[in-house]
Amino acid sequence: LPYPNNPTGGIMERADLEAIAQVEGVEAVEPVYSVDMLGEAGDNQLALQVMSAPEKINLITVREGRMPENPGECLVDDRLLELGFLKVGDVITLKSDSEEDTEDLIRETEYTVVGSGISPLYLSLDRGTTKVGTGSLDGFLLLPAKSFAMDYYTQICVTAQGARELRSYTEEYDDFVDVLVERVE
Repeated sequence: LPYPNNPTGGIMERADLEAIAQVEGVEAVEPVYSVDMLGEAGDNQLALQVMSAPEKINLITVREGRMPENPGECLVDDRLLELGFLKVGDVITLKSDSEEDTEDLIRETEYTVVGSGISPLYLSLDRGTTKVGTGSLDGFLLLPAKSFAMDYYTQICVTAQGARELRSYTEEYDDFVDVLVERVE
C-alpha cells in the first residue's frame, strides 16, 4: 500500500508503521526495506529489486534451497534461475547505481544464493522498471532485514480486515480497499 502523503517524502520510520497499524480496518502491517541495485554474477549484470525478506505479508514460495537467514545470504527470483543467470550456490555482488553509496544501503556487497522462489508481488513475467541498468528490472533478490544499513523503511505492506473474503480484482474488492487507503492517507 503506497503512502503518498507521507510528510517525509516517502521515507518511513517506526512512527509511521505504528500510526498505520492503528488505522481502523488494518489487519496487519509489515515494514520493508527495498532498493534497486545492480547485481554481478560471473558475466551477468542484472538490475534487481533488493528487498528485505517478508515474515507475514507477501510471503515467498521457495522453489529451490531455502530462505536467507544469515549475513551474506540471499534468495533470488526463480525466473533468474530459469533464464540461466544464476544458480543456488553462486555469489552475487551488489552495488548501487545511484548517488547513495552501497554501504549506506546494505551491510555486505557479496551474497551467496541459498535459494530461489516466487513472489506474489510479481504476477506476470514483467518485473517492472527501474532507474538502474537498462531501465528494466531483471528480477528480485531477498536479504534478511538485518542486512540493510538504511535507518528508514521504503515500503509498509498492509492487509485489510475482511479483504480475504472478497475476490481480488473485482469492483467490490477495489471499493472495499479504497476505503482503507483513504483512512491511511
